[in-house]
Amino acid sequence: MQRNLPTSDGALFRGTSVPIRSLFDFLRDNQTVETFLDYFPAIAPEQVLAVLTKSRDMLLNASLDSDNS
Repeated sequence: MQRNLPTSDGALFRGTSVPIRSLFDFLRDNQTVETFLDYFPAIAPEQVLAVLTKSRDMLLNASLDSDNS
């Protein structure tokens, strides 16, 4: 992941101009990761896995933090 400014799309997949948000848009629209990778061939499957893993970890940590409040 990387953050290029001043884009309004937020974080990008490293080495691309593809916003990470695009992955979540695909998933929200019931598209598969495979479809996403076909549409954006410059993105490696490992990059998608890293984004999903980091997102999961952030959500779980946020949930734990809110439980401790």
